[in-house]
Amino acid sequence: MITADEIVAAGSGKYNTRNTSYYLYKISWYWSLSPNSSRDDAIMFHVIDNGSLINNNVYGKGGVAPVISLSAEYVKKMSGNGTTTSPYEVK
Repeated sequence: MITADEIVAAGSGKYNTRNTSYYLYKISWYWSLSPNSSRDDAIMFHVIDNGSLINNNVYGKGGVAPVISLSAEYVKKMSGNGTTTSPYEVK
């Protein structure tokens, strides 16, 4: 799963800021792997449907965003555009 730091590094912007123009934006909300607990409740970071990275109590049926981190040497060897007809491939 993706961490809150990776979401910010991918272009989400500041915490609690609407952003629908970065590549990890999804139409529905999804959880991150990063906890943020300042109370006794289980609190996690997640991205909501407007692209904002926020934190909240753990609840509901949000999705997850699986990621693979690649070093620059492998990114140079990638092809495809990430669609179902032309998925990313590392050669």
